[in-house]
Amino acid sequence: MPLNAFEDLLRTVEEMDTPDGFKAELIRGKIIVSLWPELRYSRPMRALRLQLESHAQDGHIVETAPFLFRFSAAERAYGPDLFVADESAFEGEGRHADGAALSLVGEFTSVCRSPSPSTSPSAPPASR
Repeated sequence: MPLNAFEDLLRTVEEMDTPDGFKAELIRGKIIVSLWPELRYSRPMRALRLQLESHAQDGHIVETAPFLFRFSAAERAYGPDLFVADESAFEGEGRHADGAALSLVGEFTSVCRSPSPSTSPSAPPASR
């Protein structure tokens, strides 16, 4: 994808009016819309952020703010749930930070569990 096409897609992502609770990222030349982390992740994200802050390099910040980091050569732009980055990446103009400023990212994910056969509403009653 030519660089100007990537820049056009970044502008499109920036201008999108995503529904509340959703974020847009740019992956392999496609705009991907996904959910922000659930509210229940606030406490573990904050706990991890506080633990990492004391270990971050001087001049780096640990944050859970919704920023998009661009990787132009790879034609990607991600908005990690938690990140450690050089704070100078946030001093310039624009809405997308340089991905090279990142030293760590964290994504919080859910584990979907299938209901056990004994609790599943579609399971036949247990025989006695």
